Amino acid sequence: MEGLDVISQPINFAKVIRAFPATAEMTTRKDDNSFFFFNCTFLLENLIIKVKRSLLNMSYPFRPEFQKKPKRVVVKVGSQCLVHPQKGLQRSVLKNLAKDISELYSHHVEVVLVSSGAIALGAVKGQVQSQRLPALQAASSIGQPLLMQSYQKAFQPFGIQVAQILLTHEDIKNHTRYFNLKNTFEELLKKHIPIVNENDSVSFEEISLGDNDQLATMVAEMIGAQALVFLSGTKGLWIDGQYVEHLSYCPHSLKKVHFFKKSPLGKGGIHYKLQAIQKALSLGIPAILTDYKGSTPIASALKEQAGTFFEPKPLLNLNGTKKVRILARVKPHAFIKVDEGAYKALNKNASLLPVGVTQVKGPFQRGDAIAIRFKGKVIGYGYSEYSSKDVSKILGKQTKELPKLLDFVPSRVIIHRNNLILLKD
Repeated sequence: MEGLDVISQPINFAKVIRAFPATAEMTTRKDDNSFFFFNCTFLLENLIIKVKRSLLNMSYPFRPEFQKKPKRVVVKVGSQCLVHPQKGLQRSVLKNLAKDISELYSHHVEVVLVSSGAIALGAVKGQVQSQRLPALQAASSIGQPLLMQSYQKAFQPFGIQVAQILLTHEDIKNHTRYFNLKNTFEELLKKHIPIVNENDSVSFEEISLGDNDQLATMVAEMIGAQALVFLSGTKGLWIDGQYVEHLSYCPHSLKKVHFFKKSPLGKGGIHYKLQAIQKALSLGIPAILTDYKGSTPIASALKEQAGTFFEPKPLLNLNGTKKVRILARVKPHAFIKVDEGAYKALNKNASLLPVGVTQVKGPFQRGDAIAIRFKGKVIGYGYSEYSSKDVSKILGKQTKELPKLLDFVPSRVIIHRNNLILLKD
């Protein structure tokens, strides 16, 4: 691109050196002028590389709804987009994805691809028809290497290497694993396209992420993405029969939302996509729901205003990274319902006691982030001090009764106020 190899403004070496004080101190101690000049040249070259990357990123024509040009993008593609129930893998879709992602890559926009399709592909190739968990896990084991091999071939013409990351909810929940994963992403994003999927071959209900829509939002928070694109079987969101191009919120009620069919072997659908989008918006990440069909599905969504753009609406009470992670790690489809007394107490900055819980939906383990519901609406999220099995034993009970009901009582509350996020209307 013209102009990127020329810096019209003079470089102030003093400013460059001050930007790297440790190196500047080292170089000023040297009497050898050539050594000093070498270090200044090295610093200058790195500065020019950063400027070039910044200019390349700015040159990608993102759609005007983005308040800031994204430097990192997460793209989620579902089974329905990639695998035909009879014909198998749709290689033309992979080629289109690789082409769009390579364009972003050439503009120094970093991309993580969250890809379903392993179970669906394995079911076709391995002729797996059973819906039992062991059969689905076997299908995943067959399909995952085939899927990655196909991605590798799709990106090969663009000179881009892909990398595989398989996750369970335990990897996101565990503090040490979380930061190890974060560091792995940081390293891979320098030269590779990470392709992420749930580790279906070992997942079971208690450690399952639920669906890759939720996983995409978790990954977006982890890597600090500024855009999240959901590729699906619809051009966007339809409400009351009308296609919606831009929303400043994510619908809580699905009564007026048009539902499109999900893949027979997929876990998602519009309901779960909207849940994931709602979470992303609360984290301050804009999201786009768009069609996977067409020769440039990702580029059309990011540049040409295709699909529905969801404007981010970050929660005002997400103070500190701890509460951000609570929201990002919420276990899908796991929640507890509370009564009016508990609802009022929570809004007065109290912890959630067993006596105020009326119903539990799981499964979830102690330490999982779960939703709190009141009158059919999610009012908050928090880390549970008990598993779903134990909550079912103590719901509606007084704190003094807990030792009689459980062998182990780790806490007098179900969710402590320090591990709680309340959603404000």
